[in-house]
Amino acid sequence: SSSNAVINSMWNPNFAYWNTSQNGGKITYSFLSGSAASSYYGSETVSELSEAVKSNVRSILNTLESAINIDFVEVADTATSYGVVRYMFSNAPSYAYAYYPYSNTDKRSGDVHLSANFESDSLNRFSGSPGNHGYMSLIHETFHALGLKHPGNYNGSGPGEGPFLSPAEDSTTNTVMSYNFAGSSALSSMAYDLLALQYLYGANSNNSASTNYSFSSVHGYTVGGSFYGSTSTSKQSIFDSAGLDTLDFSGLSLSSGYRFDMNPGGILTTQ
Repeated sequence: SSSNAVINSMWNPNFAYWNTSQNGGKITYSFLSGSAASSYYGSETVSELSEAVKSNVRSILNTLESAINIDFVEVADTATSYGVVRYMFSNAPSYAYAYYPYSNTDKRSGDVHLSANFESDSLNRFSGSPGNHGYMSLIHETFHALGLKHPGNYNGSGPGEGPFLSPAEDSTTNTVMSYNFAGSSALSSMAYDLLALQYLYGANSNNSASTNYSFSSVHGYTVGGSFYGSTSTSKQSIFDSAGLDTLDFSGLSLSSGYRFDMNPGGILTTQ
């Protein structure tokens, strides 16, 4: 275990993770193919994801690469060959679940099961846009497949796996792995998620030069002409590995009322 209580509350009790030290930091992933569904090795009845859900997964992994030292590589999916992390629709979960990276001998390790029953639900569908609950849930299940657990005494059914975060810390403002949904849904990994994942896989260099983060709304920010955020109220984290950085709030209407906590892990919010 780690000497950090936050990391220990996030890491699965078997201390399992994918050892990438011998392959240049690569983790493969795939989407269960229709032709491979009938030969799935688990007890679940499974099927192929929609293209919209696949697109969200690719976006989530691409964003995560900027913060942790992992190269996610998409590979073809067949009955005998597939990614370390494997995504699929499934009849078994009431909403979604994923298997920890227990071992290479358990073929289900890293598998992510999503219920297709919610794809007509604008809030909970996994094909929804960033900032929706379904998108955050897709991040949540991906992090289970990478080795993270729930940080509180809860699970899909039954109690959680200790140790736990303090109640004051246990919310989706700190980690998407929480069941305490404080405020808007997250569209990225949050501070505690990054702390744990960077402990397991290493931190990447991101915006290491002096960087300007320009805020013209509460929905996101712009760096180098690119916007990071959503069209509706949501939350996300900023990971910046080095440099003398500027967070520019001059484009906001400050009469609305904001809280700016500029400490590491601090929260910038209208609440």
